Amino acid sequence: LLYSDAGGHWLAAMVSAGLSLLAAILTLVLLKEPATRVKSSSALAGFKLGLSKLSKPTIVVLFGIQLAYMAVFSGFEVTLSVFTHFFHHFSVQQNSWLFVYAGFLALIVQGGLARRAPKNLKRYTIIGLVVMALGCVIAVSMPTILGLLLFIGAMAVGFGLVNVYMPSLVA
Repeated sequence: LLYSDAGGHWLAAMVSAGLSLLAAILTLVLLKEPATRVKSSSALAGFKLGLSKLSKPTIVVLFGIQLAYMAVFSGFEVTLSVFTHFFHHFSVQQNSWLFVYAGFLALIVQGGLARRAPKNLKRYTIIGLVVMALGCVIAVSMPTILGLLLFIGAMAVGFGLVNVYMPSLVA
């Protein structure tokens, strides 16, 4: 909505930056540390404790999966607009709406459906990764916009599941 040919992406970028700053400030002001949190004697002690956890194979595997997931997600964000522009002739505004659509679906999954913690976090994380991977692979072969929207939606659901359950697995 904020993009214009005259101003380019500047206004949209500034509004996004402002909203991110507002979110950071609200997080600092409104969210309190849980009373059960154990405070470490120093930041160095906390850092050393964190490093000691990296010796566990499960944590290393989860970090590797998270790294691969973030690389795919970053690649998706960067290349989707280029892909839809060349194969479906999307404008900047149409691509923006595609991201709004995917973001809204991920928001529904993260804020609603995934809010209730299941018993098996690992299973739901794997389901999210598989749904996301299938959505990525199939979306690029969809000749129609309806098909593209369907599989971009699947990708968004997968992203939403992984974004909720992967950090919980690591914790």
